[in-house]
Amino acid sequence: MRKVSRARVTLVFFAFLGIVDSILVHNKIIDNTGSCVVFNGCQDVLHSTYAKLFGVSLAWWGLAFYISLALILFLWITSEKPRILVYLWCAGGLAFSYYLLGVQALILHEFCSYCVGSFILVNIISGVVFFGRTSISQSKLTGLQS
Repeated sequence: MRKVSRARVTLVFFAFLGIVDSILVHNKIIDNTGSCVVFNGCQDVLHSTYAKLFGVSLAWWGLAFYISLALILFLWITSEKPRILVYLWCAGGLAFSYYLLGVQALILHEFCSYCVGSFILVNIISGVVFFGRTSISQSKLTGLQS
């Protein structure tokens, strides 16, 4: 019988938090009002020229990233097969998150709370994937097997 790693289940939960964050960012763009929770630059960041990639809002790209990551992580709960895909997906998301944080800090000089939240989520997920204990181990049924 296989023991499911709690870390992997937790990663799926964090991916769902990323989905919620992406939806909040999209709603913030449409709403065009309100303020950030922690920082004051949400509107400036979300309506900058850097807020779109190939003409598509980064909120949609983030939503696609987190949905696909949740699916890949869900598959990884019960199988080792998507391991490389999980590593590649996390590496790509991590690299792009650092790029976007750099844009906020060095170019726009403004920060968006939701964007920083997504940055933190990607770092947590990637940290657990790369450095955490996420392996599946066979549970030993000692005394129950004859």
